[in-house]
Amino acid sequence: MTTFAVAGIQMEAPFGDNLDAMSREIDIVMARFPWVEMIMFGELCAFGPSLQAAQSMPGPAEEHFCSLARKHGIWLIPGSMYELLDDKIYNTSPVIDPSGNVVTRHRKIYPFQPYEEGVEGGLEHTVFDVPNVGRFGVSICYDSWFPETSRALVSLGAEVILHPTLQIPLIGNLKCR
Repeated sequence: MTTFAVAGIQMEAPFGDNLDAMSREIDIVMARFPWVEMIMFGELCAFGPSLQAAQSMPGPAEEHFCSLARKHGIWLIPGSMYELLDDKIYNTSPVIDPSGNVVTRHRKIYPFQPYEEGVEGGLEHTVFDVPNVGRFGVSICYDSWFPETSRALVSLGAEVILHPTLQIPLIGNLKCR
């Protein structure tokens, strides 16, 4: 059996730039638990649920997370962020390897309506391989309500499904527009 340590960080993510707070949390986890090999944050943690924070990927926030993954030599799933692509907005979760490379991006397939009005749904199920460990799948928050997302990930070989979700206290303030 292969062991692989994953730390999930669920933190308050107000509207605005939360990159420094996320960086501090990563530093704390790695100082306290140096055996951690992957860290995952919640949905929309980087900027909160604001469509105005959408940015292209690659972009400044994603590059910031790539440098953190490289610094600590860890796999990093920084939750999700609103991605601007071809005049459309997606709820997207990058997956970053220990060298700081984005190996894939998952676009949330089922945006939660009416709260994510104006957010496009992704079209592909996302899996990636961690060498000598296994295949991981990614889905985001509301995607879990649709069993076909988990079935599709398993049919693509996922042995572990990572599922960043939005922290509940933000639901009352979630309107994106």
